[in-house]
Amino acid sequence: MLLYFKGNGLMLSIKSFFRHCYYSADKYMYINSDQPGRVKNLLKCLKPEPLLIVCNGPSLNNTPLERFNFLQSIGLNKIHLIFDKTTWRPDLVLCTNPFVVENWQDTFISSGIPTGLVWKTRHKVRQENRNKFTYFLHRLLGHFGDDISSGLDAGATVTYAALQFAYHAGADPVIIVGLDHKFETQGKPHKLITSKSADSNHFDPAYFGPGIKWQLPDLKASELAFQIARETFEKDNRNIYDATINGNLKVFDKLSIDEAVDLCRRYKK
Repeated sequence: MLLYFKGNGLMLSIKSFFRHCYYSADKYMYINSDQPGRVKNLLKCLKPEPLLIVCNGPSLNNTPLERFNFLQSIGLNKIHLIFDKTTWRPDLVLCTNPFVVENWQDTFISSGIPTGLVWKTRHKVRQENRNKFTYFLHRLLGHFGDDISSGLDAGATVTYAALQFAYHAGADPVIIVGLDHKFETQGKPHKLITSKSADSNHFDPAYFGPGIKWQLPDLKASELAFQIARETFEKDNRNIYDATINGNLKVFDKLSIDEAVDLCRRYKK
């Protein structure tokens, strides 16, 4: 047990102690499974060329995804809900939300698109489906890490995981769309709530519709993670651009859809 003093008060860091134990045990189980090798294989879905990351904000309804059909791409969480509106399809889907994993696993499988889930959500997957996914480990690193198979830096958004996959694949530039970075639903970050109405925070009203559990976002923590991502790419002379229509995030340089398409076509040549 860890004890320390601060001023006149005794501070008991039981929470930190058990968090450390949890992550240590989780890491041990992970590295002794077949998942590190499977993550390396999953990464082969991507190439060292321009890449699109498609997030789930309402602006996605106004984003002409078909214009990016020539690009490799990563879709996030319930991205399948947009498939009936576009010919665009991702090369890889990533999901870190345990509630999405629990309720959406059959859709992931039936899509036939390679899908990566965060390791801690494996218990949300039914036993008969568990081996149909690849799992990546979340770790408290504060940086991207040198080897994706040993774990990704934990962040407050699945977009951060996608940026790490893009980085380790050698992608350049990376274009992000649908990252609105604003939510009508307000409350304490990470608080678990049950939706009582149609979802106005994502591109589909059924995304987290009535009766569906979800956790409120942590926008400040997301911004810190995105800043790490930007600095990591720039140190390697690579770039991340935000082509979200009317997006609220200020971390990445902005591009219009036309500019993003033109830039990626130049890089592809």
